[in-house]
Amino acid sequence: SNRNAYMMHALAYCEPGKKPVVFTHKINGKISKIAKSSERWLTDIFIPDGESKTLGEIRESSREKELSFYGHVEKKFAKWFANKK
Repeated sequence: SNRNAYMMHALAYCEPGKKPVVFTHKINGKISKIAKSSERWLTDIFIPDGESKTLGEIRESSREKELSFYGHVEKKFAKWFANKK
């Protein structure tokens, strides 16, 4: 009955002899009662908070909007890496 869910994106960076550094981004949402698209299993059933459509449906109508849910860990890594040097 509880359909709340989240997707977690993660990226890890490690240099030889050092501990890995992990960057994460959590997208809260819920699981749809039925699959609403046909390309990828997770995006067919995951509805991000604030949306009424699954990520698969969002992709079909606006690839740009779908991509706005991704890329956060890469940005965190890039900022960290730039400041590291």
